[in-house]
Amino acid sequence: MIKREEERVVYQGRLFTLREIVRREYDGRERVYEYAERPDTIAVLVTQHSGVILLHEEQPGGVQREASLVYGKVEPGENAEEAAMREVREELGMQGRLDWLFTLQPCGKSIRWRIHQYIMRHAVACCEPSREPGERIRAVSVSYEDFFQLLHAKRLDWESLQLILFLAEETYSRERLMMFLREGDEEIHHFIQERFTCSSSTPL
Repeated sequence: MIKREEERVVYQGRLFTLREIVRREYDGRERVYEYAERPDTIAVLVTQHSGVILLHEEQPGGVQREASLVYGKVEPGENAEEAAMREVREELGMQGRLDWLFTLQPCGKSIRWRIHQYIMRHAVACCEPSREPGERIRAVSVSYEDFFQLLHAKRLDWESLQLILFLAEETYSRERLMMFLREGDEEIHHFIQERFTCSSSTPL
């Protein structure tokens, strides 16, 4: 029996893995395909009754990320939801009600990588943050009104969420969107998932 497809790892890095697929066609010829994969990323918008918590991060070389979400990669042995809860504990020392918003596959089929966007509502302190020693991160609480001003000034350092809230604002009032961020709204939640997720099911 002829095996129609064989796959092998060509390169294994700290973040990316390059795989090669040898596919045997029906006429007997072989074709080689390559694709890269990397661990999925999670991003969490953390909200409280009074507003949104954003991160200001300074990186080596003078690079700064302002008005950023909590984000990180899914580690081996955990799913996206577990990674989101862990990252919020590590960066902010907080916990709350976690809801999945959408999943994007930004690089198409050539790179197997997904970004899972969550929102954590009613966040409260639960422990001390446990950031990496080399990280310089400052958490800043901004009001919902200031958060939307950051959106319109294009200063939110997370373009997918910025775009989605822009489009949602064309359909819903800003007051209703603020309530969605603070408490939730099934209609807006469905609006976002229907239009922007690359999968119809909750990520594994």
